[in-house]
This record gives sequence, C-alpha cells and structure tokens, in this order.
Amino acid sequence: MLMRKNKFKEKPDFICIGYHKSGTNWLFKNLGDHPEFCLPPIKELDYLLEGAKIPKYTLKSLLFDQTTIHQYKSMRLLAYLKNKNRWTPKSNKFFLRYFLFRHTDDWYSSLFDSKKISGDISPSYTFLSKKAVRDVSIRYPNAKIVIILREPVSRIWSLMKMNINRKAQISNYSNAELLELSNDLLREQVEYLTVLKRWTKYFENVLILCYDEIIENPSNFMSKVHFFLGANNVSFESTFQKKIVYKGSKDQIPEKLKRHLTEYYYPIIKDLYEEHKISYIKRWHDEYSNVLFLKE
Repeated sequence: MLMRKNKFKEKPDFICIGYHKSGTNWLFKNLGDHPEFCLPPIKELDYLLEGAKIPKYTLKSLLFDQTTIHQYKSMRLLAYLKNKNRWTPKSNKFFLRYFLFRHTDDWYSSLFDSKKISGDISPSYTFLSKKAVRDVSIRYPNAKIVIILREPVSRIWSLMKMNINRKAQISNYSNAELLELSNDLLREQVEYLTVLKRWTKYFENVLILCYDEIIENPSNFMSKVHFFLGANNVSFESTFQKKIVYKGSKDQIPEKLKRHLTEYYYPIIKDLYEEHKISYIKRWHDEYSNVLFLKE
C-alpha cells in the first residue's frame, strides 16, 4: 500500500525560541510583511511545550486547565471571538484548526504555509529541557533555529514591569518587594549559555542575534535573518521595521535592584562571552564591570 506523501513534513522551516522581551513580537511583525514569508496568524504556538513542560492541549484544557499557557490560549480565543475584524476565511480556518483539532505533529506542521517560508516564534521554548530539545531535533531535523538575546538586567526589569503593570503600579512596590520579585523571576529563568548549548548541540543551523541590534541597526538585523532563512532581503522604508511593537512603561530600574541583578549576571555574562565572542555580549560585560568596580 502506497503512503500518501505529507506535503507538510518539512515544516516548520524555522523556530525562534526567544527570549521573552527580546524583540520577538517585532520580528514576527516584520517577517509577516515580507512577501516570501507566511506566518501563522498568531505568535507563540507553544506546541513543542506540550507533553514536555505543560500538559497536552485538549478542548477541556482550554476551558478548565489553570496552566498559564493554556489560560493564555483561552484569552486568545476570547479576543478573537470579540474582534470581528479578524474574521476572515483564512483566519477562521486557522483558529478552528488551532483550538478544536487534536494537537499532533501532523496538526502542527499543517499550521504552516507549504509554499512560503514559515515558522514558529515561541519564546517559551527556552524552557525546554535538553531531552525535549533533542526530541524536537528528531521530529524537525531541518528546522533552522533563531535565538535573540538581550542584556539580561534590562530584560528582567522589562519582564518585571510587564508582570507588575498587569495588576498594579511599580510605585506601589518597595525596594525589598522588587528584590523579592526579581529573585522569583531569576529562579524561573534558564540562562543563555545553557539554552545555547542545548540547541546548538542538536541543530546544525542556529542564528544567535542580540536585541541591541534591533535598536541600533534594525535593517542589518533583518538582513541577517533574511539571509539565514533563505529569503531575499527586502527594505521596508515606511512600514513596521523601526517601530516599537509593545511600548512598556518608562519606569527606571531602582539602583539597588540594578546592582543586585548586575552582581547576579556578571559571572554569567563573563562565561557567555568566553563561549560566544559577540561584541554586544562584550559590551554587556563591560557595562557590568563599570557598575560593580568603577570607582566614583
């Protein structure tokens, strides 16, 4: 008996694993503007977490599971149902498939366009264990991996502001409370060097980028992404490229918290630079040295 060829077997073409608060929303919007790309209507599919870090998705989990990511899916569904401007034949088909179909590898591959470059941008994949990353490499051996790093003190502060501003104001928190919240976040993180070792061990094609370049030279950043993913470089002179996607609060990091996080990350960034001689990482290391050791 002949097996029907699965036209989606090579999908996704790429997987961007984050980090959170490192420009993945910006990247998603920019790739969506490129004529050679066709991304799913929503960012952060999070499928590769299922069975590894979170329970497998079911319609029951959508309605009753208290896991953060499943709650996020519920919020997405409600937002979609409330926004009739998003109701197009293509998006309706996607959301029906995303929320109502059983989540399998074939289902996952079917979410991606078979004729254009398509991929999954899910920052939570940085939490996948070594064993889980190996499993992903077996299932999708040809996927290219994109990793965006951000200076970690500013990244943690950005995460803190986002989490706090969902329910309160930064000004409501004392220095001691902010330090406690930062420690909670630090315990949850998987450090850059660990993530890089896991993904470069099992994937041949890995592109490591830095958020700094999005701020300083977005055109060059996108040129690197286009080249790596096999697309022609396109200049978006009047589109999304230089715009901030989600503008966070302007609250400045308190000095005590800045020093606390800098002391934590200084040896980590030092080790990272020894492994990956990237100029932006060297800059982070030098900035930390100035904070910790420069005499006033």
